[in-house]
Amino acid sequence: MDIGSLGEVWNAALEAAGGARRLRLVMEECVPLAMEGGVIRLRANPGMLSAVRAQGKEIETILARVRGAATTLEFEDVAAATSTTADAASGASETGAPPNAIAIAADHPLVKRTIELFNAKLVGVQARKAKE
Repeated sequence: MDIGSLGEVWNAALEAAGGARRLRLVMEECVPLAMEGGVIRLRANPGMLSAVRAQGKEIETILARVRGAATTLEFEDVAAATSTTADAASGASETGAPPNAIAIAADHPLVKRTIELFNAKLVGVQARKAKE
């Protein structure tokens, strides 16, 4: 298959995963960033990163089939990418939580298990309110 751009490759892979609903849902949480040789770099939602990694081999297989060449996935650290935002410069977000609070919370074992169990997505974190 002669597919040139990363966007075309990713869209073709999403179509190829169409029958596997869970795999497609996991892939939809990823943003393809770059394709260099046989390596595709992705950014995954921090709350879904463990699910994306668990499905990594299946995603690589689909991408290899679409591209007609062996493909390996690499993941960009979202927490590191978001640390360069204006929130990081101020040291806290509007909610009072640290700027990488979602990534920190998503790494907690109970949160990870809940995300996997319910196929959930962590969308926000708020600091506890101070006692008055």
